[in-house]
Amino acid sequence: MSRDIQGATPSGSGSREPSPTVSAVPASIPSAAKRFAYADPPYLGRGEYYRAFHPDAATWNDPETHRGLIGRLQANFPDGWALSLSERSLRTILPMCPPAARVAAWISDRPRFAGKAVPVRKHFEPVIFVGGRSYADTGNRAADFIVTKQERLPAGEPRYAMIKSDIRAGRTFLGRKPAAFAMWIFDLLGLQPNDEFVDMFPGSGAITRAHRYWSAQGMRTGTAKTPQAAEGEACQPGSRSECAQGDPA
Repeated sequence: MSRDIQGATPSGSGSREPSPTVSAVPASIPSAAKRFAYADPPYLGRGEYYRAFHPDAATWNDPETHRGLIGRLQANFPDGWALSLSERSLRTILPMCPPAARVAAWISDRPRFAGKAVPVRKHFEPVIFVGGRSYADTGNRAADFIVTKQERLPAGEPRYAMIKSDIRAGRTFLGRKPAAFAMWIFDLLGLQPNDEFVDMFPGSGAITRAHRYWSAQGMRTGTAKTPQAAEGEACQPGSRSECAQGDPA
């Protein structure tokens, strides 16, 4: 879930979404340029965690709000899109997607907090993706999973604790995605630097910043590495996400 949900605009489902962040497309765009999107809304049933940032966060506890989002993704981004969601909501949201939808896996090396009563640690979070460029277009086969390491924080900045009162009050924000995750999303969709990329829920800006870095480097599918990767902090073999580093949500 991306953070900043201010400046929201009404959606067709009666919910409110943040104003999407559109990465600027270079002026000299070849005719082959495409349009892609990534959506990271409040997860189904977890709206209360974002009410400090979004007055209508509770609407995302309704499956129909997610159905409306999927409809807009399909209508506005026929070239391809990706959607983050929780493992628990996968059985509800996947049937809302077109038959061509696939499920990929983001796996963190450190477990996500799941409550003391849960006997199995959670390392997995699904991503539904649709469309994207073909192998014939890119010459790249992306992995349908990524394993990310915990991202280092600036010196002196503590990691948050899962204290629900702080989360509900907005003192703690959940859901920031690491740079390695963003690079992997670009890989899944087969992005190229001249494409338009829309971050539907810009939040902390992490995904948009990663795309700007990626575009500035002129990276094509199968070649991109994050700044952390350049330091040789390997995590997963296989595709552009090789040697990437990230952190759990």
